[in-house]
Amino acid sequence: MSSLMPAPEVRANGRILMVGALSIRFVRDNWVTPLRQSYDTAFVDVAPLRSAYCRELTEQYLYRLIQQGGFARLFFYSEAVQAEFSDTFFERARGAGLEVIVFHADDDPEVWFRQNAAYDHRYDRIYSPSRAGVERRHALARAGDCRVQVTYLPWGYNPALFHPGSGAAAPAGKRYDVVFAGANMSQRNNPEHYVREGWDRQQTLVELDAICQRHGIDFALFGHGWDHHPTLHRRHRGFPEQDELVSIYHRARIVVNTGFSADGEGRPQTKLRHFEVAGCGTFQLVNDNPELRALFEPDREMVFYRDMAELEAKLLYYLEHDEEREAIAAAAERRARREHTQTQRVAAIFGPPPQPFAQPEPSTEPIPSAQKRPFTQPITSAQPRLSIKSRPAAHPIVEQLPVPATETELERLEGQIAAGDFAHATALLFLDPALELLTRELTVLNPGWDQAPVDAWGVRTFVQLARLHGNRLHRRKQDIRGLVLHERVDKTRCQPRLLDLLRANLSCLEDAEFLYPLCNLLVRPHQAAAALRAYRSSDLDALRALDPLPTGRLVNDVILTTSADASFLTEAAYLQPLRALLALLARTGETLLIYGAQGEMVDQITPLLAEATAVRLLGFADRRLAGKTLRHWPIVGPEAIEHQQPGIILIAAETSGPAICRDLSAHQGRATLVPLYDLAAPVWSVLLP
Repeated sequence: MSSLMPAPEVRANGRILMVGALSIRFVRDNWVTPLRQSYDTAFVDVAPLRSAYCRELTEQYLYRLIQQGGFARLFFYSEAVQAEFSDTFFERARGAGLEVIVFHADDDPEVWFRQNAAYDHRYDRIYSPSRAGVERRHALARAGDCRVQVTYLPWGYNPALFHPGSGAAAPAGKRYDVVFAGANMSQRNNPEHYVREGWDRQQTLVELDAICQRHGIDFALFGHGWDHHPTLHRRHRGFPEQDELVSIYHRARIVVNTGFSADGEGRPQTKLRHFEVAGCGTFQLVNDNPELRALFEPDREMVFYRDMAELEAKLLYYLEHDEEREAIAAAAERRARREHTQTQRVAAIFGPPPQPFAQPEPSTEPIPSAQKRPFTQPITSAQPRLSIKSRPAAHPIVEQLPVPATETELERLEGQIAAGDFAHATALLFLDPALELLTRELTVLNPGWDQAPVDAWGVRTFVQLARLHGNRLHRRKQDIRGLVLHERVDKTRCQPRLLDLLRANLSCLEDAEFLYPLCNLLVRPHQAAAALRAYRSSDLDALRALDPLPTGRLVNDVILTTSADASFLTEAAYLQPLRALLALLARTGETLLIYGAQGEMVDQITPLLAEATAVRLLGFADRRLAGKTLRHWPIVGPEAIEHQQPGIILIAAETSGPAICRDLSAHQGRATLVPLYDLAAPVWSVLLP
């Protein structure tokens, strides 16, 4: 059974720079992990960078990294971030000698393909999990409209995480009859509309619920958003973490694994979870999908249904035939392990790993307070890591420790240093109890950084101050509020309340102009006690005597966990400017049209629009939802904008906003285009005092 189109010849050497929304859990598990284990790769997560930096600053940061990092290839994971970068960025990366490679996570025609195709000219190689998307590009190539190398590469799975394991239950020990795991995409404030595609999925699950009710079948829903669904909320069983999800799959008789592309197209879509469920050795029922049929043998490894009547019949049959069901599930697991691991997918792009190579996993264990944990041993990651003896000498080691809370703990640390407990470490990093470490990414530091004849390095830390909304496993820039702490923090650029929050929760030194956070210091073990004593005694001269070498690199990604009042940070940054704009329009009487009727941004702003009764709101414009309504407001197509003659067109689209703004440029002059997704746009300064 052939699963892949012939892959192009790929180079198996050269350092890789991976850029994307890498703190999305499944991206980290399926791309970052295999690349980290087998290839010399540096990883840049766009979410914290773009949450704190404008596009230009983000790109300048990456130019500097490219200049000094010795990279041969730029691997761009495009989901949710294509619009965050300019064409110029990719041109300059290519001009610096990097081959630019992209993986499009969603690429099925028409909606996803059309969104991606607008950016395809940026890349040298495109990998797509949609055979239809690949065939469309091949047709364009034959017509001379696509000159990029395109390869079909379906999703795989990570067998270290999704596996039958010892927790796989025998048929008699299964807890759930039927399971679905995935997000509800409906907007919380406007449940009849969707953050992104989700209507087809929701309708299938509503009908499945009715089937299960008729036959007394236990149906369990897991995932984000089902708790507020008008009828399916009673089936909701929680928001499982990954290890919990694996256990749920093990205890399920059947996973109904519907996969659809954009709503209204009727096209099935192959999902990552099709491979993960197979990898767990669990039986799944899937809506008919020609691409999946080519990857798993129908009725022997995966069972498909064509309509709800067939779903009902097969559901009842396989619930009654345990032995046959479990044999199919076991065959799917063997196929997945043999042909569909994500390690195989990565090798299809980058070639076989050049040699045994393993970077130490970045620690992500939350830092407990000194009162909760005796300060006798260094804190190590809960994740599997190479032992000190087996780690290649080329990889620097940074040990993460809690800030000693007392003089006794500091003296104990000095004793450990004198005894050589940290002789293996390149540097030590100290984090305060209020900081929960998400990632420490040493790969962005210049190659050979640890060989510099210095006692300390200054790095940067992204501090997530608030979580706004969204699936907690899918961390995107619009879901969080935070700031990047530079090696020294300019106090004139921080709100007074924010400075107070930092002082109250972080170990800092300061002078008249700057804060110097301890979390930004990587220090050689023999100088660690001196650095800590400098902070304990507020001795800035002692810190300067260490002369930390500034790296300019964002290494630490942390969450500030505190009971202090941070309510001033807990709403999206664009809501306050929108309030000011609505207040202005209420006074001037100028008409307003919102472009965009889907997505988190629209979901967030509709309560404000409902309160702004004095504003002359014409409604919404949205190509795909034209003719419908959002609450009581009409939704028109873009062709109706000229007839409506709005004074202000507010573009409320986080991802597609820049493309929409370009499409609407002909209206500039007759209407003022206001990008809600870009508060740095000059028009905001023109409109608001």
